[in-house]
Amino acid sequence: MHSISKRTGEPRSIGETGIVTQYLASATIDPKTGKMYYSVAADEGGALYEINVADAKATLVYNYPGHEQFVGLFMPAQNVE
Repeated sequence: MHSISKRTGEPRSIGETGIVTQYLASATIDPKTGKMYYSVAADEGGALYEINVADAKATLVYNYPGHEQFVGLFMPAQNVE
């Protein structure tokens, strides 16, 4: 995982999530909490993870029971107080 400097445009390596996806994947950051969510799909199944934006550590949130694939994850900015 990388971040991009808003000031310079330079990339910075944060770390590896340890997650391998074989099919469609999608991620979003909740603007209210700053939490990042990453949805992945592979032959073994699909899952939703929370990714720590400081060190790229992945924490399983939910295993999709039917090998679902979710893309286009989005959290609207109006959720921000």
